[in-house]
Amino acid sequence: MGSGTSSKEASSGCSPTSPPPPPPQPGPHANAPTPFKTMFDGTASKLAFFMNRAWSYIERHGNEFHDEAELVQFLGDNLEEEASEWFTQVNDEEAPELNNVDDFLRELHSHFEDSSQAQEAEAEIKSIRQKGRPAKDLVLEFRCLATNLRHWSQRLLVHYFQESLDEELLKICLCHGLPEDRIYE
Repeated sequence: MGSGTSSKEASSGCSPTSPPPPPPQPGPHANAPTPFKTMFDGTASKLAFFMNRAWSYIERHGNEFHDEAELVQFLGDNLEEEASEWFTQVNDEEAPELNNVDDFLRELHSHFEDSSQAQEAEAEIKSIRQKGRPAKDLVLEFRCLATNLRHWSQRLLVHYFQESLDEELLKICLCHGLPEDRIYE
């Protein structure tokens, strides 16, 4: 061991002149959140797409934010043109919706929705019936319509879904229960 370092220094990789170890890395919230690349300009025909992408993003990455207010501001950064002007007004008014992502998206939807599109979806969802077709097809159609009715409660959606089922499948669902938390998936 004629190199001038003790065996303890050699085994630890430290010498009296080596730099100090790097500082500990900040927690997961200190990093920038995963990008959300969908923009919304206030056009009613683009609203459902933006809302679906926002909900999907929230489900996957919502835990990357300190709180819901931070998440709302992050989503607000993806608004442009008329939608951005609306968001600025909401911020200026310090609206309570800025602290709750569900309330914020509900308000965004109600402000920019095409009421005729929502009314059409309401009429369709009330009249949709299984009529012997595979339940999978009914579920896909129902979910598609439900994306335009995010302002509806889960209870109301479940009610109309149950009404759409053939009697035999409805009995099975009533015995086993419907997965109410999965209407929008």
